[in-house]
Amino acid sequence: TTTVSERFASPTADIVLCSSNGVAFKVHRVLLAEASSFFRMMFEIPQPPSSSPVPDDVPVINVSETDDVIDVLLRWVYPIPDKPTVSSWESLDIYLEAACKYDINIAIHSLKEILKSDFLDSSPVRVYGLA
Repeated sequence: TTTVSERFASPTADIVLCSSNGVAFKVHRVLLAEASSFFRMMFEIPQPPSSSPVPDDVPVINVSETDDVIDVLLRWVYPIPDKPTVSSWESLDIYLEAACKYDINIAIHSLKEILKSDFLDSSPVRVYGLA
């Protein structure tokens, strides 16, 4: 069963990202394409006509990340005031890996700043290793 993200449930969405644990994020191609060369290239690939009987059926992209990771990345992509915070090494590592995988530069930049400001003084060797 799929649930829809409360934060990313736009009625004007033209694409759905579906997390590995079944949460759907109704989002906009243009924002993903501007934030990520990965998605930009994906959307430039010609697609066959939809065989769906529903004319306004929105394409679904299944991703391997869980809903919490996708939510965090989208909060950096979308112009919303509720930007994510990162409080643990494990979260930072997971978010940075996903941001790099999808080449979401704003998330990569933000995570590197968090890495420097929140973790560098307490664990400089670990920061170096992660970077």
